[in-house]
Order: sequence, then C-alpha cells, then structure tokens
Amino acid sequence: MGPLSPIAWLLLGGAVFTRIGFIVQQPPKLREALLGLPVLFTVVIIGYGVVFAVHVGHADAAWRELVCPLLILLQIGASFCLVWRYMQGIRVPATFLLLFELCFSLMAGFEATMDVTNKWI
Repeated sequence: MGPLSPIAWLLLGGAVFTRIGFIVQQPPKLREALLGLPVLFTVVIIGYGVVFAVHVGHADAAWRELVCPLLILLQIGASFCLVWRYMQGIRVPATFLLLFELCFSLMAGFEATMDVTNKWI
C-alpha cells in the first residue's frame, strides 16, 4: 500500500478508539454493518483492473483511465450518504473507518489505472 500505509493505520486506530468511547453511549447495532458496503467499490476497482488489463502496448481508449476515478468518486458519495443518513450518534468513528476504506480504494484505483493503460511508474 506504499506511502498511504501509516495514514491508513492511523485512520483505523482512530475508528477503533473512538468507537470504544461511543460503546458506552450507544451499543453496536446492525446498521453499522452498512459501513462495509464501500469495500465493494474496492473489489470492483480491482476486478476492473484484472479484466481490462493491457499486456502488450498501450490502451487506445481514453475512457479506461476515467473509470477508476469515477468509481472512487462514487465511493466517496456513497460513504457520505451512509454517514449522513444512517450513522447518527457514531459519525466520528464511521468517518474514520470510511476514510480507512478510501485509502485502500485509492491504492487499488492507482494500480488498476496503471493496469488498464499499461503505463507503469
């Protein structure tokens, strides 16, 4: 995961420690399982990179480069809607956890974009 590793682990730690503080006020509920949904965007990004990988030459279609950033923007929008609509009372730990998931999506999107364009750094 490269340069985002320390940031991602700090975000996960923030999510865990703030949630521990909120447990006294609100016990965990089933709605917190919704926080795992944005991980599906990461799986789709990785799958897109595998299916549309270019092994020889460079990709001609410019749309290939735009799919991963679009999926990441959709993940940000879905995460915002989850926090705003369903996570009343635990918004701080939910935000930490969703930012942790976003770090993985950013790195997956970076790798998948290089995969589908065959332009490696």
